[in-house]
Amino acid sequence: MRSKNYRSLWIKADEFNDHVLFQLQELAGSRYDFVARETLSLLIDDMDNTGALDAAGGNPINALMKKAQNFDFLITGRIRRDSARVTLTYKATRKDAILAATTTPRSLPYVPPTEMALGLDQAVKKAARRFVDAITDMEVLVLGGIRYEDSGTQPPFGRRLQDRLSEALIQNSNNGITGRRLLLRDLKSQIFQENGQKVDPKSLTNKGMVEGKGAYILDGTYWELPHSVEVKLRLRNRAGNEVPWIGRISMEDIQGIGVRPNNSMKRPLETELLGPFSFHLTTNRGDDPAYSIGEYLNLMIRLDRDAWVYCFYQQSDASLVQIFPNPEMISQEPRLAGDLLHTIPGETSFPFKLRLTEPAGYEAL
Repeated sequence: MRSKNYRSLWIKADEFNDHVLFQLQELAGSRYDFVARETLSLLIDDMDNTGALDAAGGNPINALMKKAQNFDFLITGRIRRDSARVTLTYKATRKDAILAATTTPRSLPYVPPTEMALGLDQAVKKAARRFVDAITDMEVLVLGGIRYEDSGTQPPFGRRLQDRLSEALIQNSNNGITGRRLLLRDLKSQIFQENGQKVDPKSLTNKGMVEGKGAYILDGTYWELPHSVEVKLRLRNRAGNEVPWIGRISMEDIQGIGVRPNNSMKRPLETELLGPFSFHLTTNRGDDPAYSIGEYLNLMIRLDRDAWVYCFYQQSDASLVQIFPNPEMISQEPRLAGDLLHTIPGETSFPFKLRLTEPAGYEAL
């Protein structure tokens, strides 16, 4: 479901996709056959609905190969928004994961929606009412985090919005007459102790970690505009049922609450990993978790074939530390078996711990 706030942006992206396909066909003539975006989208949607995309770690190349789809190149586009502008890029990737070509980023102006921004209380009330009216079987609310743009970070405003909205959902859902009560819990993997065992790939996604009858995960993002923040929230369950809410909150109403991350470190790698194999990387508390100083980090990894894995930790001061294989463990083997769950370090897997220490900030793996 596309919100009207994003409709103009997606229409513009669709127009560019159509122009790219037309130009490719003009230049290639009869040398290549092209699969239209709409056909490919239907195939990807089908793989998403059947779990094939989850099994491939969200990797469309791997999923297409497992579906026995013969192709030479997959052309993908990416549109990113940065305040008042959007940037569009395309790249062509071979099925062996080799990047064959990429375009120069094209920057375009973004015209923000014109409707009036809400106060924080108004936005929370409207979002809560939307969710409660649309979802009648919710018994457990799982907090998945509300993050700043595409950074993966959860600044104070994101946590404040999540707390306020979860409180409103509980108030609107609890019923003293029927005894119905909405339970609240944090996102946490139920399969963390299964190190070395075969595991359903869907269980390594945030959505897949939401188990139990009537359990829904609340997560979302927010984007800075000149005088407001644009918030995109959603409630979804393991079965794939999803209810979105998109609105704007006046910047004037949230002054004094940290909207941006406390450091400007960017993601060290693209989050889209295209290649012939599937690679799941998450934590026992889901993707992009927020930790307090003194807590412990545990990674969860699954590949669809044997592979050598090296892991580096980028700290908030931008320094880089190798954590796997641990340099102090000479006998440690970085080769991980495919189709199994690997926890690093885990509670019993390796004799070292990853404890979060000061200074606080955005850190990456």
